Amino acid sequence: MGPPSLFPNMSLSWNLPKEIPPQVLETFHAHHPPARLHVQSEFRLTNPLDKLLLSSPQLYSLRYEIYFNHPQIKEKAMRMLFHTMKNCLKQGGSIKKLHIEAMDNIMTSVRHGAAFPFRPLESFPPLEELYIGYQCYDIQRADCRLWRDCMDWTCLKTLDLGGTSPVWFIKSITGAVPQLRVFKCGTRAFRDPNSEWSCWRNDTDVIPSFLESIDALECLEISPAEGGELQFQTRILRKCGPPLKSLRLATHWCDENFEELQHFAPNVEDLKVSISEDVINEPESALRALTALSKLKHIVLHTDLSEDNLVYIEMKPDERSDETYSLRVDEALNLILSLFEACCQSSIEDLTVIFQMPEVETELDFRIERAHEDSKGYKVVKTWTQEEAFVTCLAGYRDDYR
Repeated sequence: MGPPSLFPNMSLSWNLPKEIPPQVLETFHAHHPPARLHVQSEFRLTNPLDKLLLSSPQLYSLRYEIYFNHPQIKEKAMRMLFHTMKNCLKQGGSIKKLHIEAMDNIMTSVRHGAAFPFRPLESFPPLEELYIGYQCYDIQRADCRLWRDCMDWTCLKTLDLGGTSPVWFIKSITGAVPQLRVFKCGTRAFRDPNSEWSCWRNDTDVIPSFLESIDALECLEISPAEGGELQFQTRILRKCGPPLKSLRLATHWCDENFEELQHFAPNVEDLKVSISEDVINEPESALRALTALSKLKHIVLHTDLSEDNLVYIEMKPDERSDETYSLRVDEALNLILSLFEACCQSSIEDLTVIFQMPEVETELDFRIERAHEDSKGYKVVKTWTQEEAFVTCLAGYRDDYR
């Protein structure tokens, strides 16, 4: 590394699971004090915490994994790991983006030590981005309260809860994050029936109450547990709709939901939702709402096909079983092309329709996008599978759609 004048906007990224050589970090600190340090330490397994790296006064972003899938690591030791990490980050004082995940390959139970063990009157650097991915781990109520009191949450712009929704954590920071712009969570339940982690299982008012305390949310993503539905999406759209630019809700939308979107969220640019088969079979009402959104550019529609949907599903014999389900590719193609013909005069640039086949994991997706800027023609640019059948069907359509 040369003198700082040669690299005025320099930053250092360390993307290895091993410790950074002390001489490298010392040289970086000595010659580039204004520069930022970005650390991504995945697949760290049993490698010890890099205390020198974690306590760097220039550490700006951190993506770190802590593993508890080894029998010798008990809850007390787990809590000590979080304690050590917390003290290092406090010492450095510069962390702004924190992505931390507690990994357990066994996934046997909920443990209560996977949280920073704060003490009253402690101070933690204010974060701008926070990702918590604890899989099967719980955060106790007392730890949530202490974390809230030890940090200034008004700077937080992005909060990603990794597909879960810890009740006490969300409750503790409700009203404390007025500047939040991005919020992602899920309602995935844990195997332990006594876990307080999942809002879906215990308190369906937690998430909407939290969102109602935020003034200008721009990106919202909520993934319900398998088989679950969001009962509060209308309430969310009423409060959060106007500033929203990106919305992703994995719940089955009907025509009424698209009408609510048009009314409450006129500025949405990126939309990904699961839809009912009724919308796929008769999409006219949903299309009217979507094409009325003047800023909408990107759409992803996901639908679960039932085995009795004879429009898009057919039964075919298979060597490995008596029968299997197959998508009627020609009908799927007809659908997506008709959708885009209806969207030609709108701002929509691309549309993906994902068909979930019944009783199997297979998803078949078709994506179509505007062929050229300011063009009314569209082209199919991607298909996930059944490529040969898809190309055969596509050959019969006019050039604008090739």
